[in-house]
Amino acid sequence: MELDPVAIWGAALSTLLAAREIYRARLNIEVGFTFTGDVNGLGNKIFVRNLSGKAVIITYYQIQVCRKKFFWWELVDSKVEADEYFSDLIVPPHSSVTLHFYGADYFDTSLDHKNKEGMFLYMVIPGRRRPLKVKIWSMS
Repeated sequence: MELDPVAIWGAALSTLLAAREIYRARLNIEVGFTFTGDVNGLGNKIFVRNLSGKAVIITYYQIQVCRKKFFWWELVDSKVEADEYFSDLIVPPHSSVTLHFYGADYFDTSLDHKNKEGMFLYMVIPGRRRPLKVKIWSMS
């Protein structure tokens, strides 16, 4: 039984193209921030950027402080979470949405450097098995 080189080339090329399409269709969210010390004025802002080609719906979010363990992050504190009046937040494809935290929603951004703490945005997105946890920033 002899293998046709054209058939092998076609199978390899179609596999690579399928892998590329799967990679392009994945959910890709980036998070940026602006932290200020002004409680009642500017407050803190977190930017959620959707870099994928599909709209993303966020049904719940939390700002979490986590401590670095061996290969995972352990929850220490929940700074802010969506209130009972929060409705779905839709982030269109290739755009961003800003979350504003001022007044009663303002949170302290100090982290413990000795305990290797980091701040994360925890989001529940429909269609995913697990919530998405994206690092906002950390001391290390």
